[in-house]
Amino acid sequence: MEIESCDPDAVAYGGWARVADTPVLELCRCVGPMLPLEEFDAPEAVRGDFETLCGPGARPGRFPGITAPDLSLIDHIPGQRLRASMHVPVSAPFFGDHFPRRPVFPATLLLDAHIRLAVQLAGETLPAGQRLRPARVTDVKMRSFILPGQSVEIEAGIRSATDGAAELTLAAMVDGKRVATGRMEIVSRGPA
Repeated sequence: MEIESCDPDAVAYGGWARVADTPVLELCRCVGPMLPLEEFDAPEAVRGDFETLCGPGARPGRFPGITAPDLSLIDHIPGQRLRASMHVPVSAPFFGDHFPRRPVFPATLLLDAHIRLAVQLAGETLPAGQRLRPARVTDVKMRSFILPGQSVEIEAGIRSATDGAAELTLAAMVDGKRVATGRMEIVSRGPA
């Protein structure tokens, strides 16, 4: 991960996910809010986590993973747009790390839900029989926090498509207010 800029209100960042030395996902021009530490987490716990990250890392198997939130289809215009709703649980194990004093829904889980919608929609526009994957996520802006118990409406829309890739717009709304936006590129990995 690379921090491009950081001030008291926001952090701009980018990064890559790799398997072996193969890039599998790129984040570009992403912006998220900065948090007042004492309001969200215990400073001593954050120091300990930072030392773990800079040192040996966490022990393998420490985190068993989570179940992806269910998506309920709201609206579908084939090859153009998919909208779905997702209910954020009131309590979940991931809130212990995100954040103990003031839990907020992790943007990575919102991104996972968007990936699921985007891959489904791109599959309607790209040649049949292809295995699809997200390649790049750009211009992500988290505009406000998503809280436990809230219902989130997420949307993916086709911006453009070629034979091997589709570019999509992403949005998330809570109570009719836009809380996150971004763009995603879905590409073919070859025949299924």
